[in-house]
Amino acid sequence: MPFLHPSRPTALYRLFGEADELLYVGIAYNPEERWRAHAGSKYWWPDVVRGTVEWHATRPAAEAAESCALRSERPRYDDSARQGAGAALPRSAPDARGQADDLAAAHLLAQDISSGHFPAWTVLPRRPILAARYALSETAVSTAIHRTPGVTSWNPRWLVVGPGGVPREVVTTRGYLYVLAYKHLGAGVFSAETLAQSIRLSTPTVTTMLKKLVVLNLVTQMPRQARTSVTFRLNLVDDL
Repeated sequence: MPFLHPSRPTALYRLFGEADELLYVGIAYNPEERWRAHAGSKYWWPDVVRGTVEWHATRPAAEAAESCALRSERPRYDDSARQGAGAALPRSAPDARGQADDLAAAHLLAQDISSGHFPAWTVLPRRPILAARYALSETAVSTAIHRTPGVTSWNPRWLVVGPGGVPREVVTTRGYLYVLAYKHLGAGVFSAETLAQSIRLSTPTVTTMLKKLVVLNLVTQMPRQARTSVTFRLNLVDDL
């Protein structure tokens, strides 16, 4: 074991899998180096999609935060032995505070959707933004997203679906971006910037996705006029 420096800044890190499921919580002086070690030693490493880092002023402070996170956030791969017996509650028996936070996040998210703050047929903000808005943990927000009716996965983001939804075969064959463009802009000509603003996604991301639909012949890129933005038009809208 490397020599420990109690007064040295220490990182609390979280590793997440698909759908932002919390997989593992740990502490390290150098989290990137620790992740490389995990990659070579942990059987669950291929499940990791992303990681977050939260710095603490001292190692004891990070250890306390880690213990709290293990108890309240219940990572899937919880190596409780590193904290001593009983360090983390079983995943099947979440503590009352965690349940309360989950319920609070679900209530606040549903309220934001029903009030139109997050309108139908738009992309939800990323989880850290929602956690900051609600002053709750990212884990509670993730649980709320999964449980809220009318919210569906649009990997790696989440989408607020409007009343009535959309035929599954349309989503399967054309994708959600096509559906969103039709819901917001209809069959007319539109720019990537306009669509991005409507669905609350970045213009470069929307432009890239539209160009993929052009290749699939689901969208037509219109001839560009001088000093104008690139514009698009949906194909095959008669059955929507």
